[in-house]
Amino acid sequence: YQNTQRHSQAEKAYGEALSIYRRLAQKNPDSFERNVAATLNNLAYLHGNARCHSQAEGEYEEALAIYRRLARKNPDVFEADMAMTLVNRAYLHGITQCYAQAQEEYAEALAIYRRLTQKDPNAFEPVVATNLNNIALLHSNARCYSQAEAEYEEALAIYRRLKQQRPDAFEAATARILNNLANLHHATR
Repeated sequence: YQNTQRHSQAEKAYGEALSIYRRLAQKNPDSFERNVAATLNNLAYLHGNARCHSQAEGEYEEALAIYRRLARKNPDVFEADMAMTLVNRAYLHGITQCYAQAQEEYAEALAIYRRLTQKDPNAFEPVVATNLNNIALLHSNARCYSQAEAEYEEALAIYRRLKQQRPDAFEAATARILNNLANLHHATR
């Protein structure tokens, strides 16, 4: 539903799923708390896209609290989910011009992804580059141009290295970063 712009149907389906997962998590938290957090994250994304920012904020906050608790118990399983929620929340804060909050969330997510890259570079190195791009966009919007340039340059170096190994997978991402970097250079000429 979310991708077809049928907001109210998506909201209703997420709400029903969330009610079920909450009930199941009360009986068996180890099996269903992750589902509660994932559904809250999805609902927050939907509400953020519908410009219901305060509602999205609360849902991200609750999802993040669950993922933080789960990650303390089992970081290998839940840190990536926690980082994804931080990125989504940072994006929300960026579009609402809460740049300092967005910066903190992106930085925390990036630190997690860098740590996960040490264990599984194939899975997480592209995610690090994507997050560097996100932070650079935030810094560019906040007129912190030198920070943005350094982040674009680091993302570009990662994508260029990955493109050498798998051109089909990373050529478009490399071009996207080059385009963003060129836009930055043009804006700061």
